[in-house]
Amino acid sequence: MQIDRSKSLQQLEIDDWGEPECDDPLITEPYRLHRVPLRDLTVEDLRMMIAMGIGLEYLIPTSLERLHDHPFAWSSPYPCDLLVTVLAVERRFWQGHPDLREQVAAVADRDIAAFRSGSIVGYDMVAQAIITAYEKFKRVDN
Repeated sequence: MQIDRSKSLQQLEIDDWGEPECDDPLITEPYRLHRVPLRDLTVEDLRMMIAMGIGLEYLIPTSLERLHDHPFAWSSPYPCDLLVTVLAVERRFWQGHPDLREQVAAVADRDIAAFRSGSIVGYDMVAQAIITAYEKFKRVDN
């Protein structure tokens, strides 16, 4: 599926959420990000929206592009947190999107191989977080 990254989730999903009914940043930030063009979302924006299960059909492919270009993409405070968040997406999504699942598996395999080869040093906890998330991700079909 081709995605026009100059458009926001609001435009792509044809769904205007209106205005939030409170001032809580946990509510207002997703509302704001829903209106931001995909190309302008930061790694942290992607991580947060994906963790909330928002716009996965569009944000997972966008995240895969980022992870392809920057394998250890991260926001504060943890390296590789975008990949770990993508791996933690609910089972139902992956069952409906086997093509994206294969792409995510390839990214995780590549990153885990880099850690295991010793080319990435000093991130033992990060490597373990990715490996743990990936083991759970692989059980989607079980």
